[in-house]
Amino acid sequence: MSSEATNLLSDSTVPIAFGCLPLTPVASWCLLLTAITAEVLGTSCMKSSSGFTYLLPSLGIFLFYGISFTLLPVVMRTIDLSITYAIWSGLGTFGTALLGFGYFGEKVTTFKIGGIAIILVGVAMLKYAEGIDQEYDDGVDEGGEDGKRMMMKL
Repeated sequence: MSSEATNLLSDSTVPIAFGCLPLTPVASWCLLLTAITAEVLGTSCMKSSSGFTYLLPSLGIFLFYGISFTLLPVVMRTIDLSITYAIWSGLGTFGTALLGFGYFGEKVTTFKIGGIAIILVGVAMLKYAEGIDQEYDDGVDEGGEDGKRMMMKL
C-alpha cells in the first residue's frame, strides 16, 4: 500500500459528503449515539413491517440500518471496537426494549428488566475499563498499530 493511502487511512478527519468531519472525541460519541438511534429505529421498523408486508417500515429497515452501519466504522477510528460495539449493542437493546414496552405494548417483566440492567452494567464496566487502560498503559502495543498493519496486508 502506498504511503499516500496509509496517510489517508490514518488521517484525523473523515471525508463525508461535501466536506470533512473532524473526529474529535465529542464528534465520535455523537456519531455513536446517532448510530444507536438509527439502529433502534431500524429494529422498530422490523416490528412494524410485519415481515416486509408494509412498504414504508420495510424501507425504514434498510435506511436506518444503513445509517447505523455507515457510522459505526467512522466511530471505530477513535473509539475501540470493543467499546463501540458494546455500547452500540447495549444501548440499542435498552432503547429497543423501551420502544417495545412503551410503543408496542410488550409486557414488562422482572426478568426482562434484570437482563437489560445486567447489559447496561456490563457496558458501564467496559467504559470504565477503557479509562483504566489509558491510565495504566505501559506502552506495549497490544494489536494497535501492529494489528492495523497486519489487516492492511490482507
